[in-house]
Amino acid sequence: LLVAAIQLVSSKRGDQATVVLQEGRYLRVLFQDGRSGERFMGEFYFTPQDTTVQFRVAASNGSNSNNMMELSEAIRKQARFLKLPVLRNRQRTFWFGESEWDTFG
Repeated sequence: LLVAAIQLVSSKRGDQATVVLQEGRYLRVLFQDGRSGERFMGEFYFTPQDTTVQFRVAASNGSNSNNMMELSEAIRKQARFLKLPVLRNRQRTFWFGESEWDTFG
């Protein structure tokens, strides 16, 4: 289902998508933007015993491109995945309710 969504989104955008590695719950795809020629690497991981799919798309040259963000959002929508907020880099806002031993984030 995911590979089909990736291929459909890529073809609609005029991009190329090549599956580099598919092993167990892990999928790695190389994308090439049809207009700019930029290359992006996408990684998808199906979390064991859960219904979440963790994924990221990053440019091979380290740049932060809007094309890359549009691609990942289009894949998410085509696959009908919901957004799940990720809590990280949390800052202490309240002095109560959080302890020094709280390692979440």
